[in-house]
Amino acid sequence: MAKITKFVKKIFGFLRNCIHFLWELIDNALHLIVFAFSYLTKILASPSTPCVVAIIAFGAVTAIAAGQWYSIGVWLGSKLGASSGILGVGSGTAGVLLGLGINVYQLAPQLWKLRRDIAQAYAALKIDTEFQSEGAESVNERNRNWLSYDHGELKRSRLISYAVETGLVLSYCFFTGLNFFSIVTAAISLLLPEKCLTLVSSTVSLLGKVSDHLSQEEADHASL
Repeated sequence: MAKITKFVKKIFGFLRNCIHFLWELIDNALHLIVFAFSYLTKILASPSTPCVVAIIAFGAVTAIAAGQWYSIGVWLGSKLGASSGILGVGSGTAGVLLGLGINVYQLAPQLWKLRRDIAQAYAALKIDTEFQSEGAESVNERNRNWLSYDHGELKRSRLISYAVETGLVLSYCFFTGLNFFSIVTAAISLLLPEKCLTLVSSTVSLLGKVSDHLSQEEADHASL
């Protein structure tokens, strides 16, 4: 009888240890899940996260647009008999540079919307970004509003460069076959680079400042 009692105690002791081990395992797992989700929430809610996402999106769009312009360069080069070997690579590179130049030039009258220091300079120089001449342009009026006129010229040139870019991209798509991939790529290269750059600028300008402020507060608290 004593042996049976001892055996039963061992069984219950073993079961108790198993239950205790299982409970510890579940408890630690729950703590790990809570910690993981709290850390994930902190990362997702961090002001720096949207900045990184916007930069990645801009990089992806830029890569697609660069590939499109490389193909356009090769296509234009083939029309001029420069489609093979080094000449083909050179034509593709020239296409990328052409696309880059067009897009950078298009940004010129928009920079005051992307950078606060440029907007402050516009304000200091009293440049009217929506300037419209009330009558025939005269020497005195041109002289009084010289920089505003220049800004207007940039805006008009921007529209011309858009027309040139759209014509080149659509011509390439049409003459190389209108398939779904080429249409999507054309839409991305035409519409998204400037939008993504604006998104990056706004996100970094706003949330980057917020992140810097929070970091400075944490550093100040740590130094106390």
